[in-house]
Amino acid sequence: MKPLPPPLTSVAVVLRERPALEQLPHVWELLSTFLDRRTELSLAQACAFGSLGLLDRMWEMSPTTRDAIAATDIESWSLRKFLRSDRHYNRHQFTKALVQTAKIDDLCMVQWLFAHFSGCLAEVEVVETAAAGGHLDILKFLWESGRPLLSAAERRSVVAPEEHTPDGNARLHGENSVEWGRNDAVLAAQNGHSEVVWWLLRTVGGAERELDEVTRFAVTYGEIPQVQWMLKHGLPEKGAIEPVAGRLDALQWLFEHGNRHFVSAALELAAGHGHLELVEWLVQRDPNVAAIAAMEAACKRGDFAIVRFFLEHGLGLYSDMALHQAASNNHLELADYLVAIGFKGDMTGTMLAAAEKGHLDAVKWLYEHFADKPEARLFPRTSFCMETHGPAKKMMDVAAENGHMEVLQFLHSIDDGAMENRVRKQHHGDRETVVKWEPLCSREAIDRAASNGHLDVVKWLDQNRSEAYSHRALPLAVCGGHTEVVKWLLERSSDGPLDGHPDLAMNFAAMYGHLSTVKLLHARGAKGCTTEAMDGAAEIGHLEMVQWLHEHRTEGCTKSAIESAAERGHFDVVLFLHSQRLDDCRRNGRRIRRPHLNFVVKESRKLRREMHWTRQQMGFYTPRDIMRWMQEHGYTVREERVAR
Repeated sequence: MKPLPPPLTSVAVVLRERPALEQLPHVWELLSTFLDRRTELSLAQACAFGSLGLLDRMWEMSPTTRDAIAATDIESWSLRKFLRSDRHYNRHQFTKALVQTAKIDDLCMVQWLFAHFSGCLAEVEVVETAAAGGHLDILKFLWESGRPLLSAAERRSVVAPEEHTPDGNARLHGENSVEWGRNDAVLAAQNGHSEVVWWLLRTVGGAERELDEVTRFAVTYGEIPQVQWMLKHGLPEKGAIEPVAGRLDALQWLFEHGNRHFVSAALELAAGHGHLELVEWLVQRDPNVAAIAAMEAACKRGDFAIVRFFLEHGLGLYSDMALHQAASNNHLELADYLVAIGFKGDMTGTMLAAAEKGHLDAVKWLYEHFADKPEARLFPRTSFCMETHGPAKKMMDVAAENGHMEVLQFLHSIDDGAMENRVRKQHHGDRETVVKWEPLCSREAIDRAASNGHLDVVKWLDQNRSEAYSHRALPLAVCGGHTEVVKWLLERSSDGPLDGHPDLAMNFAAMYGHLSTVKLLHARGAKGCTTEAMDGAAEIGHLEMVQWLHEHRTEGCTKSAIESAAERGHFDVVLFLHSQRLDDCRRNGRRIRRPHLNFVVKESRKLRREMHWTRQQMGFYTPRDIMRWMQEHGYTVREERVAR
């Protein structure tokens, strides 16, 4: 008979007062199961609690045969049931759990995982996470306890050995493997863990990794011996090392070894970080260095001493962004100084940047100094000539987008008809161009405020501005998960003026993983929800959302749900959909078109394309364990997405 898992500590304490119940292990086992809902999490999620007792309970409560997971009702469904009965999920959780334990630096839990799993691969994310955190003890254990895989070829050659029993269940055996390389040393160097970098280079030196980035961060922290070691072991003498501000000793060493091609870049970094001594040293080495970018970096920082040093040495004099950087970042004393000595610039971008950042003093300063100077181009303009390039951004729009109420109110006070009525003519040779100031606000202001959840700004704009609502406010608030804004907009729409278009709002809330917003829309009887809701939730791996839609909605999903979840590594969602919505996972879907929401659809698709691009660039592909599971269960697999 299988031993029962240990009881919760709280249950054990209570049972001490009830000796009769203490002798009935099935009672305290039931009590512990009822009270500890953490056992319904995935093993990786459970590792975040740092409790070996919890892992023991989950392991003992996990069935070892496929027969135990045959039940399809949602009440009995649990990820725990797949932990030991599904060989692919078992291997998948090994890596996920190790990543989580490496994050919390729990060596005992890493050892527990190696003791309970066999024939599994710890993918490179495990080593990278431990290296980024500087957890050398965990790295040493992984090196000593697992078969090291140092190259992509070795990774592809690994096939976990297994044998099948007559009932189709798999018994796993064999040692665990650990993948090394990729960004392990880079992440350790980036976070200043010199000891870890040394250990990786000397102990796991044969792993495939980029040494250029390791060297750059070594220079950052002044780890010259590491740079020397890497140069000795094959790093190119020139071209691979880039400067980082703040380390005079490192730059001196680089100069001595012929790496002088980066003076301008080093000067910009040093000026941007306020290292005057380093700036002086670099200018002494190259008095004619290109310093415009460095001047602008110093102005952005508001560093008067470095700006004066550049001007005294005739550097950065022709920058057309120096004044912009000083004023837009609220360094008004420096801005006054630059204006006094003749620096100029296009102030439209400066005013926009100041409004966007919420620098009220800078906005007022710019208005006082440049509002009556047409050549400064402080405000956006509409030009009735053939060279018009479309509408400019509105200052009140960007202030509203970022929730800067005081800036918004000030711009409103100067926009009350004053700017709109200024009309003048410009002459360009034989052409005459009529120019007038545009209003400082548009209907995008409330859209942008709603998209970022600034309810106070939304209400203020509604009460104080005459611009009409657009149909974008509600779906943008929904996509952002701003439930209070959504609630207010829905109430406002019932009064008439709001063109809210709530249809398909639930789809977008689900696609972006905002369960509270989905519940709100459901409670208010929102219409227009389609299979795209569950498909989108599955794609981002939001299991709780998928389960809620399964229980409370009737639209279901299409095969896109399970395929996209698999491609993105969401094994828990794949298992749920296969067991609970098998018929849906076999059917094609038809994408619903809503012309007035095309902008949201386009943004959603753009975001997803960028996410997929990022995953590929970083080396993240669909885990092979999931794809093998999909193939075994008759689903289509796109081989180009599978990890190599």
